[in-house]
Amino acid sequence: MHYLIDGFVFDLDGTIYLGDAALPGAVEGIAELRRRGKRTLFVSNKPLEPRQTYAAKLTKLGIPTNPDEVITSAFVLGHYLAHHEPTLRYYVVGEEKLREDLRSHGLTVLDELGDQDPFEVIAPDGIDAVIVGADRITRDAVFNKIGTYMHAISARHHGIPFYVAAPVSTFDPARSEADVVVEERDRGELARCGDRVLAPDGAAVLNYAFDATPLDLVDAIVTDVGVLRPPYAESFRLIEGKR
Repeated sequence: MHYLIDGFVFDLDGTIYLGDAALPGAVEGIAELRRRGKRTLFVSNKPLEPRQTYAAKLTKLGIPTNPDEVITSAFVLGHYLAHHEPTLRYYVVGEEKLREDLRSHGLTVLDELGDQDPFEVIAPDGIDAVIVGADRITRDAVFNKIGTYMHAISARHHGIPFYVAAPVSTFDPARSEADVVVEERDRGELARCGDRVLAPDGAAVLNYAFDATPLDLVDAIVTDVGVLRPPYAESFRLIEGKR
């Protein structure tokens, strides 16, 4: 059976380029597809860089690319929220580049609250939704920087939507939270500040690299291939074969 294909979607790192060099045949292959009138789009599993950065890198490697031809999970999240929840004020637990990407969609992104430590509980005044990233997503939990679980609990208590923005490469649906061993960082990071001793040598210190947020506290996961909503046991099937 013959199928007419009008366009192609390519992953970037490891498919089109590796590091700062195009992989063999990538430049020529893309050029030939375009010569035949095929549309090409590029998907990044690193949402912290804006689409302009990826477009500039591809162009420099010999693949002329416009930002509109690049899709990241941050862009998908901004597009989704701009069309479904454009009037909300968002508190973003993430990098400034993610905030800038969301603002580019006309969304209102709040700065860190001046009277609140970011490691303390979110004050709900002026916040309509919370957005976080993810380092790993199992079938029942989101692993992210310490404090994410706390923000999720606070958001649920105050009736504020809690969204996760993450590429499909972070999904590990074959494992559960109990299967993951969370890295413990050096106790000295907490026990000392420069030459100052904050905790005596005999004091026990727990310094985990991540915490785990149960998926039942997550209202939606926005990925580079679409938006996943509860029940996640069903919506996770949408990304099978795309990781």
